[in-house]
Amino acid sequence: MKQIKNNLLFIALIVVLIGAIILAALALHAQRQLHQIQGDLQKNYLRMDALLGISGIKALEPVHYHADWKFYIDNKLQDFFQPSFMELNPAVHMHPGKEQDWVIHVEAKGITLRHFLTTLGITAAQDCLIFQGKEFCEEGNKKIRYYLNGKLERKGSDIEIHDGDKLLVTFGNPSESQLQIQLASVTSFACIQSKNCA
Repeated sequence: MKQIKNNLLFIALIVVLIGAIILAALALHAQRQLHQIQGDLQKNYLRMDALLGISGIKALEPVHYHADWKFYIDNKLQDFFQPSFMELNPAVHMHPGKEQDWVIHVEAKGITLRHFLTTLGITAAQDCLIFQGKEFCEEGNKKIRYYLNGKLERKGSDIEIHDGDKLLVTFGNPSESQLQIQLASVTSFACIQSKNCA
């Protein structure tokens, strides 16, 4: 009987020892995997940081800005308030819904109007807008104009978007009265989204 107890004790000790070895091996494997993941994350962060630097976006400092905007070609308002243009990019986008018409949502500092237009498939070059396969290039009196809070902006599409901004992109040769109508058409829904209407 004593011999059986000793054998069972010996077997139990062997099982515990094998279990400990297996657990140590699993922990070592998990530690190696974690180290590999941390290395990959660090490399990806460095790549992302480099891309942000190239793009002009500042370090990903989270914000939640709202800006109103409108986009005209030859004095005709272009319709971007459609499902195909909603929530295309997590950093800058529009949402569907009441009082969301023409509101840009910005989730990171340094986002420019050019970044936003790119998410909609609009290329904003220095003297051309490329949109839906068509080029709208400056020629004669037809110009691309960018307005920030009612004032002509010299930075073009490189305007950094801030909370409460009112942005207008217009291409063509609108008369002064048409331009004033376009500027007045920029809504005031951003302040509702930001909960800071005066």
